[in-house]
Amino acid sequence: MSFPDISSYYTEELALNEEVNWLLTMQWKRNSNFILPLLEQYRIATAIEFGCGSGLVAADLPATLDYVGIDRNSWFLERARERNLGKQRFFQNWDVRNWTQEPRDLAMSWSMLKHFSLTEWTTILLKILASGRYAAFNVQLAEVCFDNGTRFHHVFVTQDQVEKVIALGNHEILIEETTSTWTVENRPCSDVTYFTKLKPAPGLHTSDKVE
Repeated sequence: MSFPDISSYYTEELALNEEVNWLLTMQWKRNSNFILPLLEQYRIATAIEFGCGSGLVAADLPATLDYVGIDRNSWFLERARERNLGKQRFFQNWDVRNWTQEPRDLAMSWSMLKHFSLTEWTTILLKILASGRYAAFNVQLAEVCFDNGTRFHHVFVTQDQVEKVIALGNHEILIEETTSTWTVENRPCSDVTYFTKLKPAPGLHTSDKVE
């Protein structure tokens, strides 16, 4: 089963409808509230957000945070730039698959991983993990992997798969938080937010570790 990227699905009209839905439900607040206290705790000065959308999470973050937002939908990026005027923000039309810049302190992705096919899901999460000393992202979990998308990918993966990919990316889980549960096709599902940390390189002295 193959669908186009969700970024190309969102025409200007559909993007506007999605923007209104985001503003009404305020679901992005859950993500910004999760990450805000961690910025100071882990001394995070630079961040990248993959699938930044219209910049709602970015607007909630400290103005001094050196932030890069990546998205492939031009309409959302224009809204993001307007919403974050006067802050240290840079929004770019780019594909996460091709991102090769130096890692930042934090790499984030909110409600994006569910829109990649199961065949490339591991690769995308590894790309996110490789882009930050810390990573914050949410994942749709189920007992088995499946994709019930009809116009674009909408995937669920297993907890075991998430943990294996995090380990493969040389990260370790610091926080794991279930934010919601529901049933899809008679399968119990959940949305889980992770905060991970890059493990020290082999041979690194304890005093050299990043805290």
